[in-house]
Amino acid sequence: MLRRHFCMGSLAGLSCAGSARAQAYPSRPVTIVVPYAPGGSSDIMARILSNGLNAIWGQPVVVENRGGGTTTVGAEHVARQPADGYTMLLAPPPFVISPFVQKNLAYDAVRDFTGVSLVAFYPLVLVVPAASPYNSMRELVTAARAKPGFAYPSPGAGSTPHLFGELLSRQEKLDVTHVPYRSGGQGVADLIGGRLQFYAGPTTEVVPHIEGGRLKALAVLANERSAVLPDVPTAAESGFTGLDASSWTTVAMASATPPAILSKISTDIAAVIRQPEVRERMEKQGAVFVGSSPAEATAFWDSERRRWGPLVADLNISPNG
Repeated sequence: MLRRHFCMGSLAGLSCAGSARAQAYPSRPVTIVVPYAPGGSSDIMARILSNGLNAIWGQPVVVENRGGGTTTVGAEHVARQPADGYTMLLAPPPFVISPFVQKNLAYDAVRDFTGVSLVAFYPLVLVVPAASPYNSMRELVTAARAKPGFAYPSPGAGSTPHLFGELLSRQEKLDVTHVPYRSGGQGVADLIGGRLQFYAGPTTEVVPHIEGGRLKALAVLANERSAVLPDVPTAAESGFTGLDASSWTTVAMASATPPAILSKISTDIAAVIRQPEVRERMEKQGAVFVGSSPAEATAFWDSERRRWGPLVADLNISPNG
């Protein structure tokens, strides 16, 4: 009768070992690496996850910003850490796009990483400084066509804001200047200061500044209007098709991380984003929460690679933007 309390056989033993690791996890501080400087949408979400997981686990969950190389510096750091579940990567779109832009990375994004969870989507919003004379997407594009050199920021070459700028430039025959930063928040600061002309940024970055009167929204780059910006037309409503773009947040870990630990973290992330106070705060900034299994997160990356890889090659995007 006592045998029912023990795992039997080698396969069951491995299963029990994995279960035991998951039950004991985490027994020390966990680090979330954000591959950007502080202040952008990824940093915001990492700190929300940090606070929520800290409360669930009773262990410190530290946010560590490692910006540079359009997420590749942070990703390389995580790829070199032990696959024990104690270092995770907050992985935004450039995580899957950068390998198409930078050919000699010190890690393989497919081989060296596995998904933990797809956390949230954020539609991009085309914004200009509050003092800008342009009040519609059409007015901005017309002015940019007449006066080459309009500048826009992004969190790096191959980021979604950068790809939008490239698409807009090609589709509307514009001569605009891409200015890469170490985070979206840094670019927004210069945009507010009037040193740049426009930006296509995720709702989490720009909505607080729109509501604060520092930025002006011209168009939502999605199939439908945003619930937090109901009076702002979509790009299609403004007369521009094929320019839909969204940012997103996923969580990644080293590919050899035990599946039981991945499953536990995924489950606990889902619990964090179900919390009413978290949802209320982020949905007010336009976030659309998802939550997923590790396998679903990895499959999502694969679909994004198929979507963006050919486009990056076609646009001939370089690491310098």
